[in-house]
Amino acid sequence: MPMPMPQPFDPSAPKTLHIIGSRKSGGAERFFLRLAGALSQRAETASLTAPGSDLNAALAPGLVRLHAPLAGVWDLWSRWRIRQAVNHFQPDIVQTYMGRATRLTHLPRGGKTVHVARLGGYYNLKGYRHAHAWVGNTRGICDYLVQQGLPAERVFHIGNFVDIPPRLDAAELSRQRLAMGIPATARVVLGLGRLHPNKGFADLLDAFARLPGEIGGQPLVLLMVGDGPLRDSLKRQAESLAIGDR
Repeated sequence: MPMPMPQPFDPSAPKTLHIIGSRKSGGAERFFLRLAGALSQRAETASLTAPGSDLNAALAPGLVRLHAPLAGVWDLWSRWRIRQAVNHFQPDIVQTYMGRATRLTHLPRGGKTVHVARLGGYYNLKGYRHAHAWVGNTRGICDYLVQQGLPAERVFHIGNFVDIPPRLDAAELSRQRLAMGIPATARVVLGLGRLHPNKGFADLLDAFARLPGEIGGQPLVLLMVGDGPLRDSLKRQAESLAIGDR
């Protein structure tokens, strides 16, 4: 059932519906939760997710919650359910995340609702071209979309904004550095993300190995934060590159 939404809303803010088919959480999913949650504080905002998705427990309280199986591109029930949700909710914008949700969403051009597809990678665009506009989370992806024939005036760059954490005071920062074995004077390069082949962490290690051990008398350290299937192989790669201690 739809949940109650805070009132009043900004009358100039667009009404949006966000569709994502994921069952588990990753980078795109967390972006969806942040964006839809933030928009729900200003305007009527709805989410359409799979009933058994882990995302449902993290949805913002102000979101209208809609569901469909989103089982795959041939899931005709979900296609009908999406059309029904659009007709009932009457959003100005439907934003789909990744391939499954985008392929299941087909809206007429020139109508009230604009279909925006969000991409976080250099995907085959066969299942994305029917959208009305596209968002890439890096400028490189946006360039790729235009190079693949999508109209540049309908391709937009919106990065993966995150909640800004509180600043650490000097004493706590020193304690954190000490706990991780990072010298107090070190310059730190941060790599943050899922340790997966798509993220390019192996390339990051190769590039870091080419940098000097210190710059201007300050040690240069790479701090990699994340987990995933490449965790052990990346550790071995760092050792083979003789940068394990950095």
